[in-house]
Amino acid sequence: MLFRVIVSPDNIRRVDISESLCSVEHLKNILQERLELAVSSTPSLNDLLPSTSTSRSSTLHLTQRDSGMENTFSMRRKEIVGKQPFVSDVMNRWLALFFEEQICAEFFRVTRVELTKTFLSSLDEHSAQLIKLYRSRSGKLDKELKNLLDIFDEKTTDVLEYRKSTALRGLPLYLKEQSDGFLKTCMDTDPVDVAVQGMELGILTVVEDDVATVNSFPTTRSIALIIEEQIVLDDISSFPTAFALLFGLIYALNLDYPKNLRYTFEAIQKVFLSLGTDCSARVQALKNSLLK
Repeated sequence: MLFRVIVSPDNIRRVDISESLCSVEHLKNILQERLELAVSSTPSLNDLLPSTSTSRSSTLHLTQRDSGMENTFSMRRKEIVGKQPFVSDVMNRWLALFFEEQICAEFFRVTRVELTKTFLSSLDEHSAQLIKLYRSRSGKLDKELKNLLDIFDEKTTDVLEYRKSTALRGLPLYLKEQSDGFLKTCMDTDPVDVAVQGMELGILTVVEDDVATVNSFPTTRSIALIIEEQIVLDDISSFPTAFALLFGLIYALNLDYPKNLRYTFEAIQKVFLSLGTDCSARVQALKNSLLK
């Protein structure tokens, strides 16, 4: 299993651990020994970030642990649903739950739906039509949605991937909701603890602090999931994948949808993942428009 360990701002290292981990303290002890760290300099929980860029051997190791997570699902579900623990407590108790493979596995255990495959396939199917819907309201667009489309129109590389990201970023705006506290962007020189302040649930995109890209497209350095103002997963490959994984964690941790984004998440659930059929009038109108 591959970890990205932030020893200090200028000392970020990757460590491949083959041992079975039973707790966060066990992980810290291994890292302390492997990296020859003093006790006082052992990384904090927020610095021990699961990386989605796992090697083949670590992926195989994680697969071997699937049976353990499967066997403890009933007990884990009872704890999470019944006690509603803080995310930090869940990370201490069930660290493996915060890896990409296990988020998808847990979502399947709860819903019997394959998370990323279903979500990304639906996004591929609907992204072009979503962009058309956003443009069809050109006379009624708010400034933020118009800016989003203008940036998309200027894109000349990776257009298909950027279209999917634009479709997701524009969805709350099209549904007349605000995503200010849910989607955030910061520079790689900004303090992370400041960037995540106020983020109870969301996606943080870290971009390169480069003056040359201020008026163009900044380079994305990292995409992370934030829950209860702390990073729970980092180094995610793309914004759509991050969105899917965050949705999966909502189910895995039995979290409520953000109240200011209730229609956005209802659309993800019922339109993109086909979980449930009874839609609100707003989401039903979106669904009808996508099927035209």
